Amino acid sequence: MILLASVMVPATALVIPTYVLFNNLGLTNTIWAVILPSPLSPFGMYLMRVYVQDAIPDELLDAARVDGS
Repeated sequence: MILLASVMVPATALVIPTYVLFNNLGLTNTIWAVILPSPLSPFGMYLMRVYVQDAIPDELLDAARVDGS
C-alpha cells in the first residue's frame, strides 16, 4: 500500500523537495543530481527489487543466509 501510494504522487510534486534536499547536501550542479533521483523514486526502488528478486537464484540467497550474510 505504501508503494502504491508513493507511486501515485505525481513527479512534478516532488521536484521542489528533491531540489531542496540536493541543495542542502551540496549536490546541485553535479552528476549525482541527475543519477540519484531515479533510484530514489518509489518506482525505481520497486524495479530494483523485482530485478534482484528474479536475477539472483534462490540457492545463492540460501547459501548467503547460511554463511551469515
